[in-house]
Amino acid sequence: MLKEKVKYSANRYFDTMEKFDSEKNFGDISPWIFNFYKGNVVGATIMAEPPEIDRKQDAFMHILNLLTFDKFDAVTISMDTWFTKQPADDPDFSIAPSESLDKEEAIITLGATKDELEQSMLIYGRDDNGEIFEKEHILEDASSFEGWMQEIVMRGMNFPVNMETLVHMAKENTEIFKEEDRPIDEIIVSLKQEWINLLTENGCVVAFSEACTEFNELDGYDIVDFEEE
Repeated sequence: MLKEKVKYSANRYFDTMEKFDSEKNFGDISPWIFNFYKGNVVGATIMAEPPEIDRKQDAFMHILNLLTFDKFDAVTISMDTWFTKQPADDPDFSIAPSESLDKEEAIITLGATKDELEQSMLIYGRDDNGEIFEKEHILEDASSFEGWMQEIVMRGMNFPVNMETLVHMAKENTEIFKEEDRPIDEIIVSLKQEWINLLTENGCVVAFSEACTEFNELDGYDIVDFEEE
């Protein structure tokens, strides 16, 4: 079920960061972590430093282009954030969470299949030794939430054609591949490598498990054994 995948991805947020710490240290910047599921197994993980606000949607869509290269049953996106609870006696409260003395930290996770949207907020704290502990984990149906992330991820999960079909259509109906005489499967391999390269050149970590074989023989990613959720 999607709800379990959302909860699993949220609970594994910091473990995932530690898994890739030797390769990419995000320091004080909390990354986006995308988990792409094949059944109950994570087939791919992409860890990305959040870009500037005017580039966020483009970056988000580029990462989700993975859904045109391979079939996945679900995707989750997790991110760390500050938040404050609205005081009941102060409806005009408007202090930025990062500047509030009462701020709390949480992992927000959005999950999607073709038919479902789920969201969770894992509120956490730190003890005197700096160790993280869970305060509360709130899971809720996200289908009523309206936002660009929800819209883009559902569009990606329901995109009607794969990359092979897109290349066929482009060759037949556009000038994009007019001078291209390579077989379509070779073109797709090149597009996959370009997709990985653009991510890694922009500071992302890309990893696949043995459940995802579409990127075999390419460069620039890690092979990781992910546990089942």
